[in-house]
Amino acid sequence: NYDSDAFFAIWEVNHDPDAAEHALSFAMEASEVVAQVAPSLDLRTPDDEPIRMAWGVTLGPAAVSALAGGQLAVLGDATNVAWKLSAVAGREGRAPVTVSSPIEEALRDRFEFSEPEDLMIKGRLGSERIFGALGRR
Repeated sequence: NYDSDAFFAIWEVNHDPDAAEHALSFAMEASEVVAQVAPSLDLRTPDDEPIRMAWGVTLGPAAVSALAGGQLAVLGDATNVAWKLSAVAGREGRAPVTVSSPIEEALRDRFEFSEPEDLMIKGRLGSERIFGALGRR
């Protein structure tokens, strides 16, 4: 589903044991495609640079519901974390794909990650440990 300038995707762990890997692989590949295509687009940043997209990947329960008018709603803490991750990804030296600690823990044998960083997330006590996704091992 997309909302304005954002995409939101769900991989269901209960139906696909490799869902976390598929989600991270998608985000990393999509980030590469955007980086390749963006310079040829007329759409630019206010600084006249090619557009960029940032990606956040997390793992956790969420409730999916259809709202009136056919719009999808995805609710839950994992949803809030995913939005915050995407908001900080690619900024202040971070990788364009940022993941939460459950993703790093689940995939550390298959992917390389940056050093951890603690990120405060509105509405939560404490911080979320996050990592930049650097590539496949």
